[in-house]
Amino acid sequence: MDEKFSKIHNDILQQVANLVFMSWERIYILGEVEKTPEYQMCQAPPPMLRTSFYYTDSATNETCRGMSEIDKYMSFGKSKDCIRGINNTIYELNKIFRTEADGDWSKIWDAFTLIASPNGQFSIDYHYEFAANYQIITNKYNLEKEFIWAYETFGYKPKESHPFRRDLDNYLLNELGKNV
Repeated sequence: MDEKFSKIHNDILQQVANLVFMSWERIYILGEVEKTPEYQMCQAPPPMLRTSFYYTDSATNETCRGMSEIDKYMSFGKSKDCIRGINNTIYELNKIFRTEADGDWSKIWDAFTLIASPNGQFSIDYHYEFAANYQIITNKYNLEKEFIWAYETFGYKPKESHPFRRDLDNYLLNELGKNV
């Protein structure tokens, strides 16, 4: 089983790394699977699979939001196909967990964080109540949730002019008591 997990983790990492068009020091990946009652009863695929990724550019040491960057290098249709491929791999990984859990949904993650370096070393953390934890914070957009995850995981903040920067600053002030 570990070999199967390792292969899928490496597949996800390789698919994301192929979307980074420069030398990188770190890649940060957030994969999400929405758990609905229909999905939990195995009557339907998850209604939402989502991949977000960031990378640290080796040349500038700047952390970049991957989805913002790939639009500079790929057509929308091509990038959408690549993300769909990653999401399909994430779905396969989640299906393995579902099979292993044998109906115990507390053992099935709804998100994971994968952090990798170019030498192939990576760590992965599974989140079992990701959506519920972030809904307590906000009922807004997935993008806001992504920026909060990025801040909490590796200290990323969007530029001051970004529309969600104010939301992140409000979250930090209200939820964590940090004035930024």
